[in-house]
Amino acid sequence: MKILNIILCVFILLLAAASAVASYLLYEKRVQMVNGWGKMATAINQTAVKLEEKSGRKVSGELSASELSHQKYAELDAKLAKLQTLAADLIRQRDALAASLRQAGMIAEMPNLPQEAQLLAFATSNASSRQIVSGVNQLQTRRNLLATLISNSARRVNVSLSTNDLRSGDARSAIRKFDERVAGIQAQFTAYRNTLSGISELAGGSAVTLTDKNYAQELAKVTRSVTSLREQYNRAMANARTEQGKRLQTEKTVKVRDGQIKTLQLNIASKDDEIVQYRRALGMDASGFQPWKNGSAECRRAVRGKVVAVNEKFGYIGIDLGTDTLVRQPLGGKSVEVNPNIKAGMNMYITRGAGDDNMDYIAKVKLTTVDTDTSIAESVELAPDRKIQVGDTVFMEDGISIFRNAGK
Repeated sequence: MKILNIILCVFILLLAAASAVASYLLYEKRVQMVNGWGKMATAINQTAVKLEEKSGRKVSGELSASELSHQKYAELDAKLAKLQTLAADLIRQRDALAASLRQAGMIAEMPNLPQEAQLLAFATSNASSRQIVSGVNQLQTRRNLLATLISNSARRVNVSLSTNDLRSGDARSAIRKFDERVAGIQAQFTAYRNTLSGISELAGGSAVTLTDKNYAQELAKVTRSVTSLREQYNRAMANARTEQGKRLQTEKTVKVRDGQIKTLQLNIASKDDEIVQYRRALGMDASGFQPWKNGSAECRRAVRGKVVAVNEKFGYIGIDLGTDTLVRQPLGGKSVEVNPNIKAGMNMYITRGAGDDNMDYIAKVKLTTVDTDTSIAESVELAPDRKIQVGDTVFMEDGISIFRNAGK
């Protein structure tokens, strides 16, 4: 029994020693846990401070180390929820910023626009953001260069455009002056082109079509046309001067001829007097007599010929009239010979019978070949049931009155 008591005492002593050791260890662990809790609360507070930096939010004051101590464990869930809200708001702001950056890159028409995931990832966000900023800078550079080029172009047409105005939001109003000036230049160019075209056509050339590629050639064409017209004008003026000289010479000649004509008129008057005396001597009516002229109608009415050959196989008629044929005009007890001027192409009439009373119409023929004393003719019209025969009478178309008088 004594041994058992000793054993129990030793066991109890050991348990007490173990309890003391366990209490010590538990205390150490509690100290470590409290210290760790404080570090965690401090880290959360620092995180909140960093997250809300320059954001206008004031959450870190409610997430101080004292507010997050283990002694306020019951309020911990509500306070940590504010940290989660702050983090969620920050993430949304980051996502919106990334989307806006990418939208800016699209507006800048960047050829190699980073994806949104590259803008969100920690490893690529900085490089992707710089890439978009670089693209926007290039767009700005292009805009500034364009404004400078437009300003310089406007200055060439006497329009003053400020590059600052072109880069501002009122660029439309600034560039409207340039548009109006360009429209005016286009109207001037159209009028210029139309005028040049009209000059070219008036000068005997073709219409002008001015383009950037053929501008010089078309202007050269107008120059050639005007030069040609000028040369024609110079030639015409030279010819006019020549003709004027000829006219002056002709006027001198005419004056000389006028004198000669007056002399001849005096001679004619004298000859007329002699003719009147001759007519009276011949017993002719001096007032009614008119001599026939060669080829006159009176002369041709007196023409009479004969058919000397008829060739039905080849269809020609031979007539004893030619270029040397003459007719006689009675002149008192005498006569004068006159040439009727028989030519190819004249029409002749063929009749049968002697005298005007029993004249019978046979045919109308056309002379095709005329020799000195004979002619060849072809039939143009043949009377019904008639046939041309050798010996038929032939007279010229001017003598048709004879045939009419015969009642045919």
